[in-house]
Amino acid sequence: VSQSRYTGGTGVTHTAAGDLTTTGVGTIAVTATTNDITMVDGTVYGTGSGTVTLLAATNVILGEITTTSSTVSITATAGAITEATAAETANITTSDTATLNAATGIGSTGGAADIDTTIATLVATNSTSGNIVLQESSALIIGGTGVRTLAANGNIDLRTDAGAFNINAVVTAHGSGDVTILSTGGLTTVNAVVSSTTGDLSLTGGTGVTHTAAGDLTTTGVGTIAVTATTNDITMVDGTVYGTGSGTVTLLAATNVILG
Repeated sequence: VSQSRYTGGTGVTHTAAGDLTTTGVGTIAVTATTNDITMVDGTVYGTGSGTVTLLAATNVILGEITTTSSTVSITATAGAITEATAAETANITTSDTATLNAATGIGSTGGAADIDTTIATLVATNSTSGNIVLQESSALIIGGTGVRTLAANGNIDLRTDAGAFNINAVVTAHGSGDVTILSTGGLTTVNAVVSSTTGDLSLTGGTGVTHTAAGDLTTTGVGTIAVTATTNDITMVDGTVYGTGSGTVTLLAATNVILG
């Protein structure tokens, strides 16, 4: 099967047995013209190396989506992207880019409520309310238009379990929204601005934090900046700026701190 296309006029829902499966470059496209796309714990969308696209008028509730080497695009036009896997299995697996767009949240804090991924590159935008909360099992690149909350003081919480965390596009939280970036087992490299209007910025690199001249950390008001290198160094370069209004700035490195 080269293409699997499914459209529900008032939604698309699955049981655990309701998998969508193709191979090779076969693609999967699921559309809910109104209402939701609802997967449950155990539902799998699987292809070989084809693209996977989900478009819902309201919410997308994820089970597991797997493709080896193509893009995954998920849009919850007027609602949220959430997940239903109790075991914290990866909701999205690809060696390419996952693009997530929602109105009222992409994952949330607490227990198994975050979006779990095994992907290469993340692009995510939340437009109206709620937060972006994502846990990556390996290395991660922030690319494309970056990771952004656009309204309602939305927080951004991005964590990796292993490997490098490369911020190659902006990570920006709206209003007093906080930004938390945690690389448990790798180097955090900041190549683009990480910012909030007045919220707190927290960056941790398991094997260090390094910046290019474009990798500024910016907030205002009482927003704080905290950077931690669990091992090795915090490395700023000529041109790197950590800037806040009247908030505290704290740098803690296991070894050296090189200031910009």
